[in-house]
Amino acid sequence: MFMRNIFLGLALSLFVAGCSYNQPTQVPTADPFESFQEQIQGFDQSLTIESELRNVIDQDTAPTSDYVYPMEDYVTLRTKKVFGQFIAPDSGDRFSGYHTGDDIEVVDVAAEVPFYALADATVLRKETVGGYGGVLIVEFVDNGTTYQALYGHVDLNSINAAVGESVTKGARLGVLGDDLSSETDGERKHLHFALYPSTGTVLYAGYTANDADLQQWVNPSDFLREAQAVVPVAAE
Repeated sequence: MFMRNIFLGLALSLFVAGCSYNQPTQVPTADPFESFQEQIQGFDQSLTIESELRNVIDQDTAPTSDYVYPMEDYVTLRTKKVFGQFIAPDSGDRFSGYHTGDDIEVVDVAAEVPFYALADATVLRKETVGGYGGVLIVEFVDNGTTYQALYGHVDLNSINAAVGESVTKGARLGVLGDDLSSETDGERKHLHFALYPSTGTVLYAGYTANDADLQQWVNPSDFLREAQAVVPVAAE
């Protein structure tokens, strides 16, 4: 209703300004140049009102969602290991099995890469775990079901929120751990993001021995896409 009132107010202002501009001058001014300048100012005012009106319309129709992607380029950087992908024991990888989350890669390992709260949530755990390095787990409720979201390979020192504190959707939680460091447990710099209901799941399992066990997890990409998640807005 507030946005509609703004819309109507600006539309009325634009109409009045346009009418004032288009009305013929009854009494010519003594200085034609001054009259021309006044017309130019009136035209500029009309353009300004029109621009403001368009901004209001754009803001009012901008997409909204209860969810935000955990990284800015989540969709395009999901290129190495995705949910459900099988990693063979002879692949040369450190771990094997069916991947329980999405790995979001980093193009520039020297850059500071932030990650974000996917929803309004509560910080459940913040600790160092073998295979991950830094791990943050937040808990949230969707349609009556409680979920937990796991952020792996993160720099715990960059996370200000304490266990038990609430975080808001889209809030910057921290940054990813440094490449090949203790913050990532010696792994490449990337985000391992997993999503699961809060019961019946092996909390820190990055892989499962068979694909049937994947039912304990939720495909995070499917969940976020169906929820029409939006790209997080980086802080200026």
